[in-house]
Amino acid sequence: SVCRLNAAMLATASADHTVKIWHWPSGRCLHTLEGHREWVYSVCRLNAITLATASLDRTVKIWHYSYDYEGFRCDQTLKHTDPVFGLCRLNATTLASASEDRTVKIWHWPS
Repeated sequence: SVCRLNAAMLATASADHTVKIWHWPSGRCLHTLEGHREWVYSVCRLNAITLATASLDRTVKIWHYSYDYEGFRCDQTLKHTDPVFGLCRLNATTLASASEDRTVKIWHWPS
């Protein structure tokens, strides 16, 4: 999965359990997000500094860019009972996730 973060950056989900943030004009990897225990299947931009990721490890992780840390940190881990394959931002504070457990869950986070 790949998503556009802004005019010059992309996020990619990977089988190596990571998400990478790319400066696509130069092809340079800016950040590697580590925290999932299985293949990361989907990535979704929630706002200018927040991402959601879905994994075969049955979790959705919410990542927030920290200017102090100069990188992304996992703020929240949300759980399904089976692998999570899809994410969709519904509005400014709501995310939907779809899982092999035959559910679509609706999640809210602070704006």
